[in-house]
Amino acid sequence: MRPPTVALWGTGGPAAAHAAACRSLGWNVPFVVLDASVTGAGDEHALGLARELGAATLTAEQLGASRRADIVILTRLAPVSEIGSVLDAGPHLLIAPPLAGTLADADAIVAFAGAAGTRGRRVLYGDAFCAAPVVEELFSRLPTMSGGVNHVSSKVVQPPPRGPVLPRSPLLHHGVHGIAATLLAARLTGRGHPTGVAGTRRTSSGPITEIAMHFASGDAIRVHASFGPPSGPAWDLQVASASEVLRVDLLPVPTLERNGTPLPLAAQAGTDPAVSFGFRPQLQQLWSDIGADRSPMLPAEFGRDVLEVVCAAHASAGENLVELPFAGPRDLSPEELEAGT
Repeated sequence: MRPPTVALWGTGGPAAAHAAACRSLGWNVPFVVLDASVTGAGDEHALGLARELGAATLTAEQLGASRRADIVILTRLAPVSEIGSVLDAGPHLLIAPPLAGTLADADAIVAFAGAAGTRGRRVLYGDAFCAAPVVEELFSRLPTMSGGVNHVSSKVVQPPPRGPVLPRSPLLHHGVHGIAATLLAARLTGRGHPTGVAGTRRTSSGPITEIAMHFASGDAIRVHASFGPPSGPAWDLQVASASEVLRVDLLPVPTLERNGTPLPLAAQAGTDPAVSFGFRPQLQQLWSDIGADRSPMLPAEFGRDVLEVVCAAHASAGENLVELPFAGPRDLSPEELEAGT
């Protein structure tokens, strides 16, 4: 199967990480999509990425009209009308978290994905961290954990976002990674989908930083997401039974521990960031699934499930449990849902 032609739609760390993964695979990235809604610095970032890659810049409309990309990697919150027009042109689409800024937009993307699927095109929710080798190794061990899993949790801490179009909610900005990983762990351990979500704050005036996802089994899975100093980012996932604890830390160095003892990792998993943080394995899996006509591991519906948890946590305003499926307004952002409660 020939290497695909890729267009990057977005800037910043996620776009650079995907660009590095494409380069390591020998994939051609001849296009960078400009953000038509942002002038000045936003365009400068896209132009800078294009210069680094030796790529041409174009708008989403021009990308759709050109029909020259096999895969489009979207790493920003884009208008759903632009997403729809790009998908109409026939490429496969990988959307980095979050899937959308509102559940209404997520619903539209899921509908686009369904229509694209009838034409043999894939829309993937691209949470690369869930494809990291250490996380995949943890997932593979869950079915055989002695005594059965009785604890799942995650903690994600990142510096505050910069730029006018980035989400200001820590849950929406980076907590989505911890939510995705714990939702997958819940499914792999037979818990299914959460039935309710409650969010809490560290301080009375601060953002929602802690969530508890409740399940029909009576279990609760907890995720912490907050903004911290650049020197102290964190990404961990912990799963425990009565006699065994598995813990993954992606930052600063990917590690997997069993009962406090580090487990050996494949050599490449710890040395190449494109591999160790899941970007390259995710892209490899996407292209392999396309070639074999398989459904993606994380479809657009899964991205909507993650966003639904974020919206429910904000709607709870730290005071009550919000049931799932989410029955609140779907056209409001998580911050707007919190302000309206």
